[in-house]
Amino acid sequence: MRIKKLALFLAAVMTLVSLSVSVSAYDNMFSDVPEDAWEAPYVYDLVGRGILSGYGDGTFGPRVTVKRCEYAKMLVGISQTPLSNSLTTPYADVPSWEWYFPYVNSSTSFMTGFTEDGVLYFRPEWDATREDVTVALIKALNIDLSPYTDPTGYLSQKFSDVDSIAAHNRVYIAAAVDKGYITGDVNGTFRGQDPIIRAEIVAVLCRAFPADTNDSTNTAVNDTLTAFFLDVGQGDACFLELPGGKTMLIDAGTAQAEQTILSLLQSRGHSHIDYVIATHPHADHIGAMAQILQQVSASVVYMPDAQTNTKTFETLLQTILDKNLPVVKAAAGVTIDDIPGCSAVFLSPSETTPEDLNDQSAVLRLSYGQIDFLFAGDAEAGAEAVMCSTGLPLSADILKVGHHGSDTSLTPAFLAGVSPSCGIISCGADNSYGHPAQQTLDALSAAGAQIWRTDQNGTITVTTDGNTFACQAER
Repeated sequence: MRIKKLALFLAAVMTLVSLSVSVSAYDNMFSDVPEDAWEAPYVYDLVGRGILSGYGDGTFGPRVTVKRCEYAKMLVGISQTPLSNSLTTPYADVPSWEWYFPYVNSSTSFMTGFTEDGVLYFRPEWDATREDVTVALIKALNIDLSPYTDPTGYLSQKFSDVDSIAAHNRVYIAAAVDKGYITGDVNGTFRGQDPIIRAEIVAVLCRAFPADTNDSTNTAVNDTLTAFFLDVGQGDACFLELPGGKTMLIDAGTAQAEQTILSLLQSRGHSHIDYVIATHPHADHIGAMAQILQQVSASVVYMPDAQTNTKTFETLLQTILDKNLPVVKAAAGVTIDDIPGCSAVFLSPSETTPEDLNDQSAVLRLSYGQIDFLFAGDAEAGAEAVMCSTGLPLSADILKVGHHGSDTSLTPAFLAGVSPSCGIISCGADNSYGHPAQQTLDALSAAGAQIWRTDQNGTITVTTDGNTFACQAER
């Protein structure tokens, strides 16, 4: 009963992030943003900084309108406003289970709502207008408005439709126009009530928040991504050093893996993990995760909406609650947008994925430049079949083979879709499950993939500059 209560409480604070699939600007140009397009430098600047992303079909959608909830996320991200951990909101139309819940909550100081019959609404799905966007921007920047003593007079010199701008908002519009953050159109109008499109929003945000030339995110494409597939016996744990100095932990092996993981963190000088991913609640994947979170700080935890009745899972849930960590529901299409120079999207689970806990594994595809990783958790044939049907990209240079190389994973269709150059299998020496299965090894070999195994090679380190990659074994 205690586990059920914890799980229900945790589910109430899980949030879904944007369902648009990230596309790295350093991988392929967006098909609808040619290099000579006026918005191109703004688009690739913000995508490179991890503020927003494109869609899974290789497009950016520059003429797509921006929803208010989407703008809240963009503005919170680029202004580095701390993400709210509050479980309540002042808005009647912002449910706690929606992906935008923490972003809307974090934007209350600069985005206003709408009061109707004494009830406050945010209207998250409404299109953000040019006036909305500009006012919120200036508030987020905390611009000194005292120089703008006659905003109506100033704007009247610029735009013929100044009367359409709400009087109480004109001072904010004046400040933004004066600083060059936003302009009107060639007809001399501001069009404050027009929905703003993605091409316009990236230009506004880039002008207001120029990239710091000394910021590590600007040189992220020259950084190295290093993935440590740790030898944790019969279990899974991978620690990644990401471009821009960020870090990620995908699973944490059994309880006995604690020292192995902490030793690596200490030797590499890390006391904080930006992204923690618990692929599913089996003890060989989350066994040491609570202990790790009790000894290092973390920014956010990603986990699927899968539960089990074990002490290990209860301890992890309680630790997450004790540490007041934001939890994001890992599901197909959910992206991690703020890794400089990278795109990361969960391929599974989805609504049609089988309910078996292995199949409910969070499967992540991480791309850096030309190099793609796919972390398959314990996903088996059922989940693989669903992934093959979604249309999300599967191809990867480095595949963390699902379910320790069991014969229940790596179906021919899935292997063909991934087409890896390298297959990494995490398993214990002489384990009682017979992992990895010979048919899995044969299939990888037949596909031309180089095979690395933690039971034989120890910890396996993969490094990439985004153009090529190299694998190195502990033994």
